[in-house]
Amino acid sequence: MKKQQGFVSYIILMVAVIIIVVLYLYKKENKKEIVENISPDYSIDNKHIVTPKLKVAEIKPLTKITKNEPVKTKPVKAESWVRPCIPFTDIANNIPEVNLSGRLGYISEKINTFYQINASTEGQIFYQLNNCMPYNKGEPAVGITYTNFNRTFDYNEFAGQVCNIRNVAVGVHSTILYPRWNAPAGTNQYLINKWVAYMKNLIIHEEAHVTIGNKYSRKYYDYLKQLSDSQTCVASVAVIDAKQDEIAKEMDNANIEYDRVTDHGRTQGASFDI
Repeated sequence: MKKQQGFVSYIILMVAVIIIVVLYLYKKENKKEIVENISPDYSIDNKHIVTPKLKVAEIKPLTKITKNEPVKTKPVKAESWVRPCIPFTDIANNIPEVNLSGRLGYISEKINTFYQINASTEGQIFYQLNNCMPYNKGEPAVGITYTNFNRTFDYNEFAGQVCNIRNVAVGVHSTILYPRWNAPAGTNQYLINKWVAYMKNLIIHEEAHVTIGNKYSRKYYDYLKQLSDSQTCVASVAVIDAKQDEIAKEMDNANIEYDRVTDHGRTQGASFDI
């Protein structure tokens, strides 16, 4: 019995030794691996310790970084639905005059003319307005007011002077050019209302140009009427012509200033934007 117990104890002791040896070897190997993974690789150079070269992992950005360049808008291309525009001749150098034959006093007349907008959507109207607008003295404009004033009078000439001015008549003619759009059947009410509001504001703007034309042509009429009423003589007809040119220049400047203040009607709502 004692022999058997001694033998069992010996077996247990041997197993314990084996386990201890295995654990020791495992632990030593594991420790070596850890040390190798974390220990820097030093090298000796002229008896100075060279610091290890640390390798930094390359960090890739999540998004592609591009140069900060200005945004380039795509050029507007002619759309297939933009039908040919109705040709309109620039009449800036051939503005009609009031027929003053047999007439006296101050006469003002105005006519409205139109160029056609062929469109069925908001975007089409916008592009038609920009592609089909007429030109005034080489400059494009959605709406244009052409103004011209002329005069007639009788007089007698004494010693080269113009005297006894009478039968004075001054006429001012205004031709206003507007866009015209006929809404196709089924057009939504929003677009129709937008166009009506736009045209209302455009008319307000252009009618102010008519008013300016009337104001300065009337000023010229008053000048001639004063010469007639006072029976004042002037040096020549050229003096009366120069006065007309002077007042016409004042009228042009007033129209330019009005367009500057209103940004050609944009501040009055005369702009069809999308």
